[in-house]
Amino acid sequence: MINILFIESGISGGGSFESLYQYLRFINRSKINPYIACFNKTKYNKLWNDLDIPIYSIKDRIYSKDLNNYFILKIHSLIYRIKWLPFKFILRIIHYSTIRMIREIIIDNKIEIIYLNNQILRDLVYLIAAESLDVKIISHQRSTRGSGFNEKMAIFANNNVDIFIANSNACQKYWIKNGIEKDIKVAYNFIDEKDFIYQDSKLESDVVNIGVLANFTEAKGHEFLINSFEKLIKDNKNYKLILAGDGPEKEKIQFIVKEKSLQNFVQFKGYIENKVDFLSKIDITVVPSKNESFGRVILESMCSGIPVIATDIGGIPEIISNNINGILVEYGNHEELVSAIIRMRDNNFKREIIVNSKKSIEEKFSKDKYLNNMNLVYDELLK
Repeated sequence: MINILFIESGISGGGSFESLYQYLRFINRSKINPYIACFNKTKYNKLWNDLDIPIYSIKDRIYSKDLNNYFILKIHSLIYRIKWLPFKFILRIIHYSTIRMIREIIIDNKIEIIYLNNQILRDLVYLIAAESLDVKIISHQRSTRGSGFNEKMAIFANNNVDIFIANSNACQKYWIKNGIEKDIKVAYNFIDEKDFIYQDSKLESDVVNIGVLANFTEAKGHEFLINSFEKLIKDNKNYKLILAGDGPEKEKIQFIVKEKSLQNFVQFKGYIENKVDFLSKIDITVVPSKNESFGRVILESMCSGIPVIATDIGGIPEIISNNINGILVEYGNHEELVSAIIRMRDNNFKREIIVNSKKSIEEKFSKDKYLNNMNLVYDELLK
């Protein structure tokens, strides 16, 4: 039996949380004994608890959103802006209690592997916590937002992480460019088709519902979408834009919608608990991201028989082949996005996209393929 501590340092319960939860649902409990450490209470605390996995909820002065202190955050940010600062020393001071708790968890539970589930820039502190302890470390890169990751940090990571994983080739290339010298394995996120209701439908309604399921952050591209949507309905009012999610940019986007007098065409649904229900009301999913290492919502939409239009950035082109199982558009190109939405109203084209999407899921993003890849990682780590 292998004791593994999964550390999720995210805040909002986004894609990294969901990917970890899906993996833990199907992990081989006869061989792996999982533990979880997290820093914010989200819906995943209950979901993980339902899987009968021990959860350690740690309060951290940076990663726990209810403890954020402006002064501490400013000091913490300096290590990403000033390269000569002793980042390990500063991290030890700011995260002293977190480091102590992580070490206690490792020792008390005889942890053999630490699985860092977010990205190495956020997870440096856990490498410090594991120093001098006999544990192996896996670092799973789930984003390409590593601004401030410098040469000293890269050297420290290369010396202390045993295996790096990325959720796409684009993510792999990003972290290699930023100094990760060890081989980075690529493991695409998987989707369990049984979790979604496949609807092979046509666009028969007069009004087309365009859905976006994403946290409101700059990286998700909501402003680009709103500006494009304004152009779309200039000549045809038979569209509704339904935005699900919360986040720091939400008020800004609501203001833009009001400023453009689009309130009658744009709905804000807030946090969505039931994705299946939300997707059942959508005709087209749009992923207008400015930065995206993968794009899990694309798989979820494909499993639901919803055609996807997405920007051609990051790992998205590794999921979508343009005009085959979706449409790719250039980020910031309003005319391309408008044309793609109009084209997706063609029922024959849409049906072809839906059929090809289902094939993509089965061939490239299956559960069994992912689980087999992860078992090989553990075998390599412990041989």
